[in-house]
Amino acid sequence: MVDAVPERHATLAREMVETVGAFAAAHDLGALRASVLQRARILVPSDAAILVYRQDGGEAGTDVVAEGLRDTTVVMLKALLTGDDAHTTFDPLEVAQHMAQPSAPTSEGRRAQVLGALAAEGMRAVLSAPLRASADREGILLLARRAASGFDPDESDALELLARCAAPLHRGARAALSGRERMAALEQDVKDSTARLDALRELVSMEQDLLSAILPSVRQEAFAEHVSRTLGCAVTVVDAGVPLWDQPLDADLVDIVAAQLHVARPAVEPTVVGEALDGRAVTWMAVGVQGELLGGIATTAVLSERDRERLRHARAAVSAYLAWMRSTRELQFREQVELVEELMSSGEGADSALMSARLADHGLASPPFSVVVAAVDPAHRTEGIKALSRGIRPSVSAVHGGSLCVITRADQSLALAERVHEVLADHGIPAAVGCDGPSTSPLDIRANYDVARSIVGTLVATGRTDHAGDRFTVGALGLLISHGGAESSRILVRRTIGKVLDHDADRGTPLARTALAYLDANQSVRASASHLRVHENTVRQRVERIDELLTDAWRVGPRALDHHVAFRLWATLAHLPD
Repeated sequence: MVDAVPERHATLAREMVETVGAFAAAHDLGALRASVLQRARILVPSDAAILVYRQDGGEAGTDVVAEGLRDTTVVMLKALLTGDDAHTTFDPLEVAQHMAQPSAPTSEGRRAQVLGALAAEGMRAVLSAPLRASADREGILLLARRAASGFDPDESDALELLARCAAPLHRGARAALSGRERMAALEQDVKDSTARLDALRELVSMEQDLLSAILPSVRQEAFAEHVSRTLGCAVTVVDAGVPLWDQPLDADLVDIVAAQLHVARPAVEPTVVGEALDGRAVTWMAVGVQGELLGGIATTAVLSERDRERLRHARAAVSAYLAWMRSTRELQFREQVELVEELMSSGEGADSALMSARLADHGLASPPFSVVVAAVDPAHRTEGIKALSRGIRPSVSAVHGGSLCVITRADQSLALAERVHEVLADHGIPAAVGCDGPSTSPLDIRANYDVARSIVGTLVATGRTDHAGDRFTVGALGLLISHGGAESSRILVRRTIGKVLDHDADRGTPLARTALAYLDANQSVRASASHLRVHENTVRQRVERIDELLTDAWRVGPRALDHHVAFRLWATLAHLPD
C-alpha cells in the first residue's frame, strides 16, 4: 500500500521522522519547523512559505516562522497573527480559512492586512493546508507565489499530504518536550520519587520510539509487532478502513472487534469488551482524530495498571500510523484512476515505456496484461472497486465509463473475469463481467477494454446480468461485436434494417421490437403477441408494415437470417456503453 506513495513524498516524510529523532537529542523544535518549511517549498515550488504554529508552552500561544520574506514583513505578520489582541479577534490558526474564503465575516480587516502584507512582497497566489493532529490544530502551513496563475490541484494534494505527515510529528515533538520539562521539574522537586521519574522517562521514550517506527514499519503486521515489543505485551493494531478478514486478527476476535468498530467513536481508556474463545478477556482501545474513528488496539493479554498506562501513551503513535495509512490509500486510489484514464486515452503516439513504468509502480512490471470490465448498480460502484482493489492483487482498479475496470497480469482472461465475478459476489454485488486479453503491450490495453466493454453489453442485452464471459462465451453476437467492433456492427444494422429504425424514430412505432420478437418466436404470431402483450391482429398489421419497408425478404428465404442477426445486434448495441 505505502509503496504507491510517490518517492519524493515518502522521502520528505522520512526526513521529518529523522528530524524528530534529532529533536530528541538536541531539544530543537525550531529545526523541525524549519525542516517542514524547506520540504514544503521543495515539494511545491513557491516564493515564500509561512508556518503559523502552536507554541510549546500552552494552548493559547502561537508564533510564526517564514522563509522567502523580508524581515520587516515577518515582523508585521507576527504582530497580526500572534499579537496581544490577535486571538481576541479571531483564532490565528484559522487565518488560512479566512484567506481562502473572502466572504468570511470574522476578522475581515485582519485578513485584508495579512493579504496586504504578502501583496506588498509581490505575492499574488496563496495556498494553505491545516496541520491537524487528533482533535487539535497544530498550526497552518501557507505557500505564496508571485505568479497570479495560482496552484494546481496536484500541488494542493501534495501540500495536504505533507501537512498530514507533519502534524502528528509536530505534536509528538511538543509532547516530548513537555514530558522532558515535567521530568526536569520532578528531578528538582521530588528527588525521592525515582521510580516515578523513571516511569515517565520510559513513557516519553516509548512515544518517541513508536513515532519513529511509522515509516519503517509500513506493513500493518510489522507496526503491530513493533508496538507489541515496545509495550511488552502482544497487541493487534486494527485499521477501520480495511475489512477485518484482510487484517492479521485472530478469528475468534473478529466479531468482538467488529462490534467495537460499529460504535465508530474513539475512546480514551482501554476497556474490556468481551472474551476470546479460550476465555481470555479482550481489551480494546479505539483511536482516531477529531472524533473520527481510525481503528484501535486489541489485546488478550492480562494488563497491569502500568501496562494500561503504556497503552494509553501509545494512542498518539497508533493514531498517526492509521492516519498515514488512510492517506496512502486515498492517494493510491487517485493514482489508479489517473492511470486508467491515461491508458484509455493513449493513442498510437503514446510512450509505451512510460506506460510500462507507471504500471510497474503498481506491481504490474511486465506483460501479459488482461482487462476486466464489470457492470454493477451505481449504488455499489464504490464498494465494488474497494473489494476488487483488495481481492485482485496486484492490480489497477478504478471506475471508468460508468463501470468497474480491473487491469492485471493474467494469461487467462476468462479465469480472471470469473475471479472478479466471485469477489463481487462475495460482497453481495451482482455484476455482468466481460474480459479480454492477454496483451503484450500497455498500448493494447485500450483495445482490450473496448472488447471487454462490448462483451458486458452483450451479456446485459441477452439477460445475463450476473455472469462472466469473454468473446468466445457470449455467442455469435459477441464474436461479431468483439472482432468487428461496435461501430462496424452499427453500420451493418443501419444498412440492413435502417428503414425500420427510421420509421420508429419518426413516428414513435415499435416495429423493430416487434420484428425481433416475431423472429425470435419462429414467426409465430400468437407467441409474438403474448410476448409483446398485444392483440394478434396488431402483430399481423406491424408485420405487413415491415414488409412494405423491407419486402418480405426480411422473413422469407436466405436473407431472413441476415435480418434476424441485424435486429438482434440492434437490441444488443442499445445496451453497450457509449
